[in-house]
Amino acid sequence: GSNSNAETAYWIENGYDGTFIIPDLGIDVEGDPGISGGSLNGAINLRLGDHVLFPVFDQVTGNGANTIYHVVSLVGGIIEGFRLTGNIGERELLIGVTDFSATCIILGDGDTELNSTVSAPVLIQ
Repeated sequence: GSNSNAETAYWIENGYDGTFIIPDLGIDVEGDPGISGGSLNGAINLRLGDHVLFPVFDQVTGNGANTIYHVVSLVGGIIEGFRLTGNIGERELLIGVTDFSATCIILGDGDTELNSTVSAPVLIQ
C-alpha cells in the first residue's frame, strides 16, 4: 500500500523488498491508489518484456486512502504493453500470463523465521 510515486517506481524497477506472506484464505492489504499513472511510465517501460509477479485480488473495499485489497495469490506474467494516461476506459496494462516458481515465495501459512530456504520475496524475477 503506497501512494508515493517514487516508492512505487522503485518497487517496479527493483522489486518489493519486504516480506509478503499470503495465507490460505488470503490477506487484506491496505492501498492508497492515489499515484499518478503517467509518473510510472519510465519504470514500467524498463520492465517491458520482463517476467514479473503480480498480486491477484478477489475483492476491493473502500476507496482512496481507505482502499483494502483482498490478495489471494500471485501470478507471473510478462509485461507486453501499457497505457497509464488518457481516458479511464483507454488505460491498460497488457500482461502475458506465464508459469512462475521460486523457493522464496510462501503461499499458505508459512513462517519465514523457521524456514531457512525462504527469503523476502521480490516481485520481479
